[in-house]
Amino acid sequence: MDGALREQRVIPVPGIANRLRVSPSGRLLAWTVFVSGEDYTSAVMSTRTGILDTRTGALVHSLEEFQVIRDGRPYRAADENFWGVTFAADDNRFYATMYTDGRRYLVEGGLAARTVRTVKENAECPSLSPDGT
Repeated sequence: MDGALREQRVIPVPGIANRLRVSPSGRLLAWTVFVSGEDYTSAVMSTRTGILDTRTGALVHSLEEFQVIRDGRPYRAADENFWGVTFAADDNRFYATMYTDGRRYLVEGGLAARTVRTVKENAECPSLSPDGT
């Protein structure tokens, strides 16, 4: 929506958004949805987290498209789920939660490089303060 709450673009998602975040500049939007029919109480939940650059229109349908570096090595698994994005002030770097292999990780991502790397295990739903810490 624009400043007058007029619809500007519709992005179909496979469920209802349960987390939304806007970058400090207002340029980037992130959302997380549970895939239809799933929620936190499901034995196996599935989420999709996307990012939209409102200036360029570039759309990341799912962070699962990004290259994952887990513990310093390339990693790929069918059970990767991401949620809880928070943006740094530079409109490139972000943090999120990744779940895979029975573990939760804090990940740091880069939009330009289309990568995420694990930072810490057992962390969830990051949020940066105004000073970036």
